[in-house]
Amino acid sequence: MEFLILGPLEVLDDDGPLPLGGAKQRAALAILLLHRNEVVSRDHLIDGIWAESPPPSATHTLETYMSRLRKGLHQDGEPERILTRAPGYLLRVDAGELDLERLEILTDRGKRALAANDPAKAAGIFREGLALFRGAPLEDLAYSPFARDEVSRLEDLRILALEQRIDADLALGRHPELVGELEALTVKAPLRERFWGQLMLALYRSDRQGEALGAFDRARLVLAEQLGVDPGPSLRQLHEDILKQDVVLDLADTAAVAVDVQVADQAGEGEATSATGRRMSPAPTRPHRLDRRRRKAMLLVGVLAVVVATAAALVPVVFDGGETAAPGGDFSPGLALIDAGTGEQIASIPRSQVALPCGAGYSEGHFWVVNCAPRSLVEIGPETGAIVTQFSQPHDGGGASATAGQLSSMQAR
Repeated sequence: MEFLILGPLEVLDDDGPLPLGGAKQRAALAILLLHRNEVVSRDHLIDGIWAESPPPSATHTLETYMSRLRKGLHQDGEPERILTRAPGYLLRVDAGELDLERLEILTDRGKRALAANDPAKAAGIFREGLALFRGAPLEDLAYSPFARDEVSRLEDLRILALEQRIDADLALGRHPELVGELEALTVKAPLRERFWGQLMLALYRSDRQGEALGAFDRARLVLAEQLGVDPGPSLRQLHEDILKQDVVLDLADTAAVAVDVQVADQAGEGEATSATGRRMSPAPTRPHRLDRRRRKAMLLVGVLAVVVATAAALVPVVFDGGETAAPGGDFSPGLALIDAGTGEQIASIPRSQVALPCGAGYSEGHFWVVNCAPRSLVEIGPETGAIVTQFSQPHDGGGASATAGQLSSMQAR
């Protein structure tokens, strides 16, 4: 049996929806579902159904509702669903039968995935939870006395899950796709500062700095007109960071081991450029994102660094965190794998197979390289330097990250 309250109230069995009676009887069931497996007093049920104006027969009418619901929910061979327990009634709901419970479980799992730096998994989990909503919570009972506060609480759960799903998508580099959705959300919920902040960040990371600053001005105007307050400290700090183009706003590399790929300047002037030819700003002096245990493992087990080599060029390898190794010897055009400890070349992949890499990462024993021309994701075995798999990139972003064996898109800097 399924109990559904994230939309119009419904109860489903193997044959489909069950008849639940009129609005007040349905309200009684909804109250019991919101307090599933707990005793709900008669007084609480009467207040939730009739508020301050119950009829003289309210107690008797409530007993009639409970009797009808008990019969309607009973299945042959199964224990009764509605039990009389002083001072009221208890509705027995098994684990997983209520959509609200499933939402709460999925939201918790999504939070843990975000905390574990796995935004791809988190985004999928939050989408699964949000798909449980079939409309506004308790949509058909919105005007019942009990419903105002409960519907608001359930709607807040939906918005919190939505905000965290957007956080996960931002971490995956899906900024252009998010702008339209966030514009609509700021219109629908103009007082939710987190939506405004997410919109500003999505615009900024889409190279639309002016529009990001304009979004802040709109948020400030809305808050002033409707609440008479200024934006909160988080939104103000984000505005300041955008004005400064602070590197803290750049998309974080979520790879288990991050490698910055740079190419030595052919003109010999020593300026670093990205693999796509853009001049790269100096690496920010930020704390290293990897925990100490992972970093130590990266260095001690002899993880190989992926670097891009141009014809007859000596290529510096710049690790995230500022460490540099200058390997010696000449390199063939293409992709070279360099031993991080000795600087020796382990293997080389010709440009006919990986023509223009624009990002790289390491995860669970293999390197993952983003090939910009042709656009593809390339898995390389570090011991042999051989290409294990190569397939088209699933997202439109310019790079990728590999975490726990899964790939997710990210913007190439």
